[in-house]
Amino acid sequence: MAKRSIWVGDPKQSIYGFRGAEPALMQAIIRATGGVRDENILKTSWRSRADIVHAVNAIFTRAFPDLPQDQVVLAAAFTTEKEQGFAIGQSVIHWHFRNELDEKKVPGQPWLDNCIADQIQVLLARKTLIFNKKRTETRPIRPGDIAILCRSNKGCLDMAEALHRSGLKAAIARNGLLETPEIKLILACLRYLLNPKDQLSTAEIQLLAGEKTLETIVNERMQALSQTEADPNATFTAQADSLGAGLRVLRPRIADLSASEILILLYDTLDLRRLAVRLGNPTRALDNLDRLRRYTLDYESACNRLHSAASLGGFLLWLNQLAENDRDAQGSGESDDAVKVLTYHRSKGLEFPVTICHALDQPVKEQVWGINLVSEVDVPDLDNILGNRWLRFWVNPYADQLKNTRLDETLRQSAAWTEATRAALAEEARLLYVGLTRARDYLVFPTTSKGTKWLNRVFNQGDETIPTLDPYSDETPFYQGSEPIRCENEPLYKPKDFPESLPDTAPVSFHAARAGQYAGARQSLLVDPIQELPPGFDPKFGEPQSFAPWLEFSGDYKPALGKAVHAFLLADDPSLTEAARLTMAKKQLEIRQVAEALTPEALVRHSTAFRQFLAQQFSPRQVLVKYPLEGWAGQRQLRLDCDFLIKNTGQIIVLRSANFAEGMKKWKQQAQVSAQRLGWERTLLRTAFPDHALQFWVFFPLEGHLVEVQL
Repeated sequence: MAKRSIWVGDPKQSIYGFRGAEPALMQAIIRATGGVRDENILKTSWRSRADIVHAVNAIFTRAFPDLPQDQVVLAAAFTTEKEQGFAIGQSVIHWHFRNELDEKKVPGQPWLDNCIADQIQVLLARKTLIFNKKRTETRPIRPGDIAILCRSNKGCLDMAEALHRSGLKAAIARNGLLETPEIKLILACLRYLLNPKDQLSTAEIQLLAGEKTLETIVNERMQALSQTEADPNATFTAQADSLGAGLRVLRPRIADLSASEILILLYDTLDLRRLAVRLGNPTRALDNLDRLRRYTLDYESACNRLHSAASLGGFLLWLNQLAENDRDAQGSGESDDAVKVLTYHRSKGLEFPVTICHALDQPVKEQVWGINLVSEVDVPDLDNILGNRWLRFWVNPYADQLKNTRLDETLRQSAAWTEATRAALAEEARLLYVGLTRARDYLVFPTTSKGTKWLNRVFNQGDETIPTLDPYSDETPFYQGSEPIRCENEPLYKPKDFPESLPDTAPVSFHAARAGQYAGARQSLLVDPIQELPPGFDPKFGEPQSFAPWLEFSGDYKPALGKAVHAFLLADDPSLTEAARLTMAKKQLEIRQVAEALTPEALVRHSTAFRQFLAQQFSPRQVLVKYPLEGWAGQRQLRLDCDFLIKNTGQIIVLRSANFAEGMKKWKQQAQVSAQRLGWERTLLRTAFPDHALQFWVFFPLEGHLVEVQL
């Protein structure tokens, strides 16, 4: 059979090449590597040291003896570091931990975890060198370069706790996001926005934000309940202190916002990130806040796919469902100062400068009990893909007391047990392959006097009684050609009990508080002529002058009536025909819905009298309606318009309408309001018409009067 060298992907980027490409062989390799397709494995960019590659080859040529060696082995992309001129330690490291009280006795958990954490401290203190990815230079190791691989999620949690006790940070992906203190605080704020009367949320905000102690909160609540019992009409609503005040300000702004927008508003406005880092591991807390924001986007995306409405209440219910199904994943908190802790399965496709393979003493776990898929044929029928297979469900009646029972003895002699053991051993080999090939510079085997049953089974075709690593020698059973691969090995005596380290009190690097997030006295760029007084404002009013009788209307006064009269006085043109003016007046009254209160004829007569008074009093050369004015009042902009601006030779006359004065009973009060706008108009008119004399009037449309104003 012709053989050819097959490289998956670019040979310059791939690390390993498989020699031989027969379909059956490739399928066997896929099965041996955990069912992951070969191109996904070999396109990774990590650079494994040659000694690690040779050790992995030695293990797996023994694990898969049916495959020719030249078709199983992997080839390193780089030669050894000694050939490249680098002075660096052995790539395979064996940590054999001994109890300083009794070498043969291994203390219970979490002794091994504590030993690993303590030895990592030693590794960091020695400033062990690692390579950069291009392998052109070295640098001292950091905690973020180390990864500890565990068999189960519980093992990851136990290992993370041991790291924390030793003073190291752990980056671990786990569930329980809603149980973390920082997320509890955020969710309490969201529930408070949803319902300010939610007293449980208020208490959580006060407690987690450090505003009040639990005892103070309970005492205040009991006092409030006693007041309610004494007076049934009394009401009590707890309010969070500083955060509650900020939430009450934000609540009117969230009516039209999505859950993700509300969350960002909370983070930025109330600066909750700064508060969250005080509740635990800062890196993990910030990662959890980002994870919660990612969940808001996932929720809104799901609502879009289902064509359903997304709301804040719906998001909170969706989060509760995630927590009930153990799918509320936390942020890992990865950083340069945190050791990575993850399972072998999660490590697929990743690389680490230092990989510590934990739980090498684990016994084989045959999957006999529970639900299993049983196939009656070796090769599935593609035309009947679900045929010839069935589900088998076996219940263990003895639970943990199965050992040495008649059922256990009978089962171990059955074909089902043999098949389950074979499948478990194959799965162990695939899983260990994943773990060993994650190492880039150092591969660490931590062991105790219990041995390495898992590694033994893989290396010795299922026999765990033959030891693989010798704790008293630096030689290994792994060979490169005829030369054995050596490992770094030293006696490591550890105490039975490890003291807990002091909590990390180092300050957290954080951006300074942004001034824009806090209320401050700032003037707007535009002047508000209604709320602000013009400079030097001190108006003097003359006596009212009548231009027409009081415009009588039926019923009570409505603001819409005053607006209709004012609009018609501005829009009326005496040059139009009488019929056109009546039509315009009628339309204006209908638009304002005051046609029953005033007739169009009365409104036209009133406008005619007003125009005649202007002609007799001012002899205008030009009358401009709604004349726009715009300019600067100091360093601020001012925009307004004049109701009537009359231009004569060397003279400008401005008329500003006033609100209804109840038959001139309150004319001074209403004139004062209109004079304020006239004062701002005077500021701009002095610039626009510097050579003209200015005169200002206030007119009352319904009462038929005018008042001159001295500014």
